Amino acid sequence: MPFLVRLRIALADQPGALARVAAVIAEHGGNITAVDVHRAGVNAVDDVVVEWPDDTADIDRLRDALAGSGAGDLRSHQAARQVDPVVAALRRAVDIVAAGGGDSDLIAAVAEVCASPAVWISPAGEDTAIEAGRMAREGGGAVSVRTTELPAAVAERLPGEAWLLAVPDPEVVGDGRVVFVARGPQSEFTNTEIARIEALMDLDARVARMQAGR
Repeated sequence: MPFLVRLRIALADQPGALARVAAVIAEHGGNITAVDVHRAGVNAVDDVVVEWPDDTADIDRLRDALAGSGAGDLRSHQAARQVDPVVAALRRAVDIVAAGGGDSDLIAAVAEVCASPAVWISPAGEDTAIEAGRMAREGGGAVSVRTTELPAAVAERLPGEAWLLAVPDPEVVGDGRVVFVARGPQSEFTNTEIARIEALMDLDARVARMQAGR
């Protein structure tokens, strides 16, 4: 059976960069089946789904080859399904609408967008117990920090430093929720991911208001 892996690769935001990455992957027996391009400052961060004929892919060897050739920096990898990320997000949006808004479907949608199971939502008043939540609340926008300040249940799954993202409700910063996402220290959150989370939160809030007749 073909073996699918999603690779998160940081590469220079310039012509030919992805072609160099594709060439290295091909040299190691992989076939790119999907690419999701993100932006992170002056660099691009691509989520690349790669298919190997079986589960013998040597990810460590591929990481070294990417770095050694200067093609890119492999930040993380995980088993993948052959699902377009935009289609997956749209399906989650459908679930949010069908449920009439609600934390559980929003959490599932954010987890899908960020490929991280460490997602939780804090209502107003509870989010400020974490510095990233305070900063997001005070600044009225998303905050991403590298930190060891995590809830106990999350810290057990992500010991040591981790990237923590806090995103407040876009329209009701004073009274709304804050969505938190955590993942390993090698996987910084991108502007694309933050924008997708904000869009999902906006959709969820609007559906909830419609259900309440407002």
